[in-house]
Amino acid sequence: MTQDADIRRIAQAAAAALARRDFAAALALGRQWAAMRPAFRRAGELGAGEAWRNLGNLEGDASDVDAAIAAYRAAVRVNDSDAAAHALLAQMLERRHALAEARTHAVRALSFNPNSDIARLALAQVALREKSLAEAEGVALPLAEDCGASKTNRALAWGMVGEARDRLDRAHDAFLAFQSANVLLTELHGRLLRDSHLPYHPDGVRRMLALLDEHATAPPSSFQTPAPIFLVGFPRSGTTLLDQILSSHSRLCCMEEKEVFAESVADILEGHTPLNQLDVEARRAAYWARVRTPLGGRLLVDKLPLNIIFLPLIARVFPDAKIIFALRDPRDGRTWNARRGR
Repeated sequence: MTQDADIRRIAQAAAAALARRDFAAALALGRQWAAMRPAFRRAGELGAGEAWRNLGNLEGDASDVDAAIAAYRAAVRVNDSDAAAHALLAQMLERRHALAEARTHAVRALSFNPNSDIARLALAQVALREKSLAEAEGVALPLAEDCGASKTNRALAWGMVGEARDRLDRAHDAFLAFQSANVLLTELHGRLLRDSHLPYHPDGVRRMLALLDEHATAPPSSFQTPAPIFLVGFPRSGTTLLDQILSSHSRLCCMEEKEVFAESVADILEGHTPLNQLDVEARRAAYWARVRTPLGGRLLVDKLPLNIIFLPLIARVFPDAKIIFALRDPRDGRTWNARRGR
């Protein structure tokens, strides 16, 4: 079975590729990662708690929160002293709004490992959700100031400190916290400003705009596969709230923030396949093959704000798709992006 070090290496490499929007590399690494699913499950069934935890990590990376929760629950059943599994379970339970249970597992994780970054982040997030603002700041601040912790976790912690301070009407202190978070994130990802070949770089956006003038799209009636609904907009423009509203409709299924479209056209984004050689039906099939969400006859809403960059290419592959564009006052959007480190 693949060793934990190899698992972490593949997962970290895939995450790094996605962070720099190298979709071809992320896709190749993602296939290696996903191929481990049966091995993790089998090893877990044989009593290996760390295998259940690794399966939970895989499901979490795939945005399948419920499957991740089930795997982490199995991990703590096998080994109740697994601090990492408790911490990760707390994180996923918070995403499912099970705040009391999330708190229980975060506290239990810290009882086994007081230095667990994931547990501290989960507990601080739960405290924010419960409006225990002083507690949230108290839990997150030591992690934010810990130079031995990862820059990613420190940035997340500074963001939570800023959120708590802002809601305590300490605007100046909140601004300093958000500023500290953004300094760390710039140190982590500043190189992306130089990577002009990537699709989200301004040069990549200009290349995408050039597609507007190339090649007519096929008539929608000619396709054998359906089209999703794309929910796009500038980040922090209310797409999450709209997603929650749409999710309440029985005929809609919302897929949250997965790079499915970009991965299905990765070679085009990297410039390896000319647009005049685009096999639209094959691309549509590739897109649907990556949608793991069971639809059960419902319409898919693909919610990823920055798919707005790919609208010219979406128009080629899914000319029959409905587009929902979330619009917000740019001043509000920019303010919230500064708070969220974007």
